[in-house]
Amino acid sequence: MGTLRQGSLSLLQYYDEVERKLILLTNKATMTYEASAAQVLCEKFRDDALRVFISGLKRSLTDVLFGAKPKDMPSELALAQEVEANHDRYTFASSFARSQEDREKKQFPKAQERQQAAPHANSQY
Repeated sequence: MGTLRQGSLSLLQYYDEVERKLILLTNKATMTYEASAAQVLCEKFRDDALRVFISGLKRSLTDVLFGAKPKDMPSELALAQEVEANHDRYTFASSFARSQEDREKKQFPKAQERQQAAPHANSQY
């Protein structure tokens, strides 16, 4: 399980892949070992799955999630979705602001020149 990476997968697709591997491991442990040993192994597999999920995420999510130390996979997914949504909103807002500035420069080129010249005029007094 240690080699899983999000790559081009969506966050939910990647989560499903990690969850699928975890279920395979826990089912195999449950069918192979006695109850107490299987329980210990399943707990270890869940801890490993948490680590693998975080480690395989895109870098912007990995840093935040390692610091947050979620207690289980669903909590980890919810936090990752929140961080990803915040990042997407920030990216959109930045892009929108730049496009607005560019549009204003094209619509009012003379006003831009006056604004740039104004500070120089005030410094002569």
